[in-house]
Amino acid sequence: MILALIGPGIFLIEENMNIYMASFFCYLSFHDIHNYLGYRLLINLMETSDESI
Repeated sequence: MILALIGPGIFLIEENMNIYMASFFCYLSFHDIHNYLGYRLLINLMETSDESI
């Protein structure tokens, strides 16, 4: 989370909050999508099915 706050700070040139908030939003969105897909993958791997191949 520290990288999410410090990383976009590099682009905070001349107090441009639009770039900072846009990059933070993109990072947060990517993080949420990554967590959701990882959770779904974990659920699918833990399911036991008796279906024959």
